Amino acid sequence: MKFRTPGLLVAVLLATSLAACSDSAEAPSPTTPAATTTTAPAEPPEQQVPVPGEPLTVLFMDYAPAAEGDEAFAPTIEGLAELGYDVAPIDVSCVEGGAKTLGVEDDPTSRAVVLYFDSFETADTFSTLWSGNIYGSVETTVCEQAAG
Repeated sequence: MKFRTPGLLVAVLLATSLAACSDSAEAPSPTTPAATTTTAPAEPPEQQVPVPGEPLTVLFMDYAPAAEGDEAFAPTIEGLAELGYDVAPIDVSCVEGGAKTLGVEDDPTSRAVVLYFDSFETADTFSTLWSGNIYGSVETTVCEQAAG
């Protein structure tokens, strides 16, 4: 007859040790998220002045078919104004690759409210301040209407 006492004893000791550790108030929960260290900048980043043909990062803040009218953008425009941005809707087709970014290639009349930044990093800094939606971003060029 074989005795398995050492194996049983090890299992009991291991279970007891684990139970004692789990009762500790100092042990962190495995589902507790780590504290984030990201802080919003003190001031909104400066919007880039678009120059036709010059590359920049475009953030799509809102978009809609032209049939809805530019009034549909009022809440977005007001929210951006509170941060110091002066924006107006433009044609999505004026942003190279904009219709594809938004998935509206079949609607050439779509309009959008956009912000222009010098880089994705600056756009990302802006996103820490904005509590609304950002529908997409693209590094691209714009047409005369967007610059004007």
